[in-house]
Amino acid sequence: MAYIGNPEGIGTGFSRIDSQQFSGTGSATAFTMRHSISHTTHIEVFVNNVRQDPHMAYNVSGTTLTFTEAPDNATNNIYVVYTGGAVNTTELPRLSSLSLQDGMKAAPSLFRGSQIATGMHFPAANSIAFVQGNKEILKANNSIIELKISGTTVATINSSGMNIAGSVYDDGTAIGTITANTQLGSATVTSHAIASGNVTSTELRSSGLLTANTQFNAGIITAHAIAAGAVGGSELATGAVSANTKIAANIIDASNIKAGAVGASELATGAVSANTKIGSGVITAVNLANDSIGPQHLQAGAVNANTVLATGAITADLIATGAVGPTEIAAGAISANTKMAADVVGAREIRIGNLAAANAVFTHNSSTYAKAQLGRVESVTVGAANVAVNFANCNIFNLTLGTNTNLNRPSNIAVGQAGTIFVTQDGTGSRTLSYSSVWDFVGGTAPTLTTTASAVDRIDYVVYSTSRIQAVATLAYS
Repeated sequence: MAYIGNPEGIGTGFSRIDSQQFSGTGSATAFTMRHSISHTTHIEVFVNNVRQDPHMAYNVSGTTLTFTEAPDNATNNIYVVYTGGAVNTTELPRLSSLSLQDGMKAAPSLFRGSQIATGMHFPAANSIAFVQGNKEILKANNSIIELKISGTTVATINSSGMNIAGSVYDDGTAIGTITANTQLGSATVTSHAIASGNVTSTELRSSGLLTANTQFNAGIITAHAIAAGAVGGSELATGAVSANTKIAANIIDASNIKAGAVGASELATGAVSANTKIGSGVITAVNLANDSIGPQHLQAGAVNANTVLATGAITADLIATGAVGPTEIAAGAISANTKMAADVVGAREIRIGNLAAANAVFTHNSSTYAKAQLGRVESVTVGAANVAVNFANCNIFNLTLGTNTNLNRPSNIAVGQAGTIFVTQDGTGSRTLSYSSVWDFVGGTAPTLTTTASAVDRIDYVVYSTSRIQAVATLAYS
């Protein structure tokens, strides 16, 4: 006969309300439920068979049940009834199959019989997982498959390949073990696969593994990889360094060559010729015997108008009195660009009136000072809302802020002037500095000064025009 529901004798067709018991400790307030609950009214909670108020006695967050007061210490004195949703169970008719035309929708889990901790569920969108004993054993989505044991991942498979935690065994025998005889394909082991420092002398299996024929990629062995003194006479085979050996710049310097190690017997005939380039400072006064260079050692034209002589090479005691006169100085030899050593030209060589009494202008290309040149620093203690410095006074200023203030347009601005303004917080600190529109900082953004008491910041400036001073701030000096 026709009927609605499961055939008689096959399946129950009923919905089962799930429940769970807990044991109180007298101190614990949080307990883990087997189902995720979104609201306190979706469960009924009983303590010592007394139903608890869902609005006051407890809270839920996912699978965590938290009491406002710890239940008494007793065995199974707490139980939870999951009323928010029934666990539906059914059995298929014998000798029939189940078809879901539209697929499974809004189905959180499929379980085997009454074992709700074992079965299949959908932990996230486009993901599926198999659970046994309330622990995932297989999880997969469209990009990765994870194989787990008791919830711990032991293998993963993705588009790049398979990654296995631990050893791989074949009938109880580990495979994949790497020994001294294992041959690995090209690029199997790369630099990122070897931790820094993992290859040492103990990882190189035997003497002779590295031989004269071993080829290293450029940059594999660098200066920091070779201990000081590691390469000596015993490490260099006879003939290892020959006339054709190329040695990088600075590899051999004065500290590597013993005094007297290079003599006439070490220099082949013609080793030093007219084309030999000798580094600066290689041949100094201490290497040349007195009078070792005379007219016979200098070819005609060896010293000419383009010859560059080091400072001090020709001194007053080497030039006879009157040796340099008008006939020895070519026309134009001394010009506005001529550099004279200190005291070469004194007051008696300069006629009165050759330099203006004040603000003399030197038009030569550059100046070399034999002594340090110091700029005066003008200190200004700021106690007003505005401060302006006078660029005619000096180039360097030190402002000590005693209040919040604004840096106004300086007086006597001259294009090309450059200098520094130190800004120091007083002992109180927290002083701020704003700027007039003439101050032009990078990106158009004025800096925010360090406000710590006694902190020092620095503003370097160059006058670009009478209406723009380009400036850069460096903050928080110690």
